[in-house]
Amino acid sequence: MGLPRTTQVDAAQERLNPDHGSYRQAMRSLTTLMDRWVALNLYNALIANNVSYFSAKTVKLREWGPTSEYANRKRYHTVKCFLPAYAPPCIDTFGGAFSNLVLGKRMIRESTLAEAVRDIVLYAVDSAR
Repeated sequence: MGLPRTTQVDAAQERLNPDHGSYRQAMRSLTTLMDRWVALNLYNALIANNVSYFSAKTVKLREWGPTSEYANRKRYHTVKCFLPAYAPPCIDTFGGAFSNLVLGKRMIRESTLAEAVRDIVLYAVDSAR
């Protein structure tokens, strides 16, 4: 389980503007896997609460109830669902992800996913101290 980065939340927030005509266009303007994943989670909360894209431009994701916990890094998302597409099976476990980090191998082919997995491993190691 990982947390969104503040820059990812900021990117999702910035795209709630008239330059993009829909949630889909806003999502497509993001270039990395994890940026899109964070935006998808935030935009799904808006959609689930019947907030149209044009009404969403006034929503502050860090303050609005259904998105505030996630946008403020208090609610986690999973990254495990992406591992089969971007990494070998050994990365699917903590031991595999930890050894990948320690050995400095680049076995995860998508850079933002690799950063997210690294963050999770480092958080687990720090929590164990």
